Amino acid sequence: MGFSREKRSEDMMKKFVVGILFLSALVSFVSAQTETKNITVSMTVNKILSVTGVTDLALGSINPGSAATASGAATIRTNYYSWTVKAYALKGALTQYESGAYVTTSGATTIPYTFTFNSTATVATEKFVSQTLPTSVSSAPTATFTAKTSGGASGQTFAYAVNVTAADTTNADAASYQDVIYFIVAVN
Repeated sequence: MGFSREKRSEDMMKKFVVGILFLSALVSFVSAQTETKNITVSMTVNKILSVTGVTDLALGSINPGSAATASGAATIRTNYYSWTVKAYALKGALTQYESGAYVTTSGATTIPYTFTFNSTATVATEKFVSQTLPTSVSSAPTATFTAKTSGGASGQTFAYAVNVTAADTTNADAASYQDVIYFIVAVN
């Protein structure tokens, strides 16, 4: 009986050792297998260009030989790094305006004016100062920017103004005058 018990004990020990070795090999085999996958993270930031707060400029009533200045501000928001501001005019001068129409009779007075945009800019290309506005966009004065606007979601405020000199009003007829300025913000 002693022999069979020892034999059984030995057989069980062998089976146990073989089982441990099998489990060890199985764990090694399973853990040795790996697979790597790439995860691409992507996003698109929408392009933003908005112009708000543009106000009309009223020079008010003046006496002949008086100067006048009116100013306003536009809020521009863009996340583009290359953009421009241009300005040109319908008439290029304050022109007599009555009953909703420009006076076209000969001898009707016009009053020249100048337009200024972003005059406090420290970068010369980001402003135009005291420009007589043309009637064509192709020859319009241009301010060129190479950075997105500051101010975050609120945008950045840019001042503009029109100026009429006293000399230009000396011989003006008593009338109402008007012009339309086309203010263009474009991204490149």
